This record gives sequence, structure tokens and C-alpha cells, in this order.
Amino acid sequence: MALRMRFLSHFGLERIDDLPGKDELKAAGLLDSRVPAGFTVPSPSDVMDEAELPLDEPMEEASEFHTDYMGSNDEQ
Repeated sequence: MALRMRFLSHFGLERIDDLPGKDELKAAGLLDSRVPAGFTVPSPSDVMDEAELPLDEPMEEASEFHTDYMGSNDEQ
């Protein structure tokens, strides 16, 4: 319930009924299966952007991201 309320608040909605229906989404062109003219999919590249991190090198902060709640058998 709290997540739903945060979602609605984020988008300035009061009730779930305020979300657009299928007909409104179609009218806005959001459910169109045709690809827009000029749409391109980027090709993968071996040259990384400055903001990208290599997948084969672990991030330094990775240990802070994961918490092992189960522990290992050695800890018991």
C-alpha cells in the first residue's frame, strides 16, 4: 500500500483510477506497434564510454550492496 501511495504521489495522482486507461494510452500513441521513423538501435561497441564500468571487473562498493542474511555454515 505504501509503495502504491508513493507511486501515485510521485506522478501527482490521488487515486489509482486517475491513471490513464488503454484508450487514452492509444490516443497518445503509446501503444502503437509501429516503429517511429528515424528510430535506431545503437550497435554494441568495444569502446566504453567514460560512465561505463567494465563487466569483468567487480565494483569496489559491491560488498556494501549485498548483505548475506543467511550467513555461512562456518559462522555458526
